[in-house]
Amino acid sequence: MSAAKKVTIRSYQPGDERDIVRLFHQAYGSFTGPTKVTPARWREMHERGWWNRPSVVEDSECVRLLVQRGQVLGYLVFHQRRPKDGHVYLQELCIADVPDREELARFLIEDAVRVLRGRGVDTVTWMQSPADASAVGLADELGFLELLREPTVFMARLVCLQALLGELAATFSRRLRASEFANWSGTILFEVDNEQVALKVARGSATLGPTPPARPTLTVRTDRGTLCRLALGALGAEQAYQQDWLSLRPIRLTLADRPCRALELLDVVFPENRWTLPRAHSW
Repeated sequence: MSAAKKVTIRSYQPGDERDIVRLFHQAYGSFTGPTKVTPARWREMHERGWWNRPSVVEDSECVRLLVQRGQVLGYLVFHQRRPKDGHVYLQELCIADVPDREELARFLIEDAVRVLRGRGVDTVTWMQSPADASAVGLADELGFLELLREPTVFMARLVCLQALLGELAATFSRRLRASEFANWSGTILFEVDNEQVALKVARGSATLGPTPPARPTLTVRTDRGTLCRLALGALGAEQAYQQDWLSLRPIRLTLADRPCRALELLDVVFPENRWTLPRAHSW
């Protein structure tokens, strides 16, 4: 028996936001911006119809949940700004990391398309990352046409460098501890436009320094747009460096008594993750 025959799909009900947020964080990890997605936050945004139309109060069917034996294994949000709008966006699709997840994703999308066809919708756009081979393959199987090849980040803007780095310090620490830089110590000075903020690293623990140091271990000079794209994972440090969008001083560091490229450290701190991010959770 296929996985699709063992599950049911239903519309959103109050309280489902707990499972939705759990699946959201499994899919997007730390790439959700400083505005943390909590069940209360998710419900507030979707009740107000902030970025999605209609809101879940007006139309609970715009959020579809895939359930197996009482457990929510996935959800999908579609975006239809007006009731009779013929063009609809599949805004979020998150499936738990379980066997047959691609089949479950197909089942959920086919269900949404069936609902939208019943509403007279003639065009459905699935917003996804071109770097996600599974999603791209599934879209091809389901007859979606490729419109854009490049990844897109919606409404992303860096407003305050110190706030951004302070929010990401705990994430930087986790990434450093899981890398070969776990025992590295030093100070990274970020010079972004007219701001300077120091990040102190001590054996895998990253914190904001009170004042910019006179002699930082590494100075990273770039602009707000480039750092925003690095923080969101939409741009790799190597590409930014090769395009002369950021400069490093010095070019090489010392790691466990061996020289290494400073870019190796930036690749750990800012890993490339070319997801198409939900617009409401970007910087």
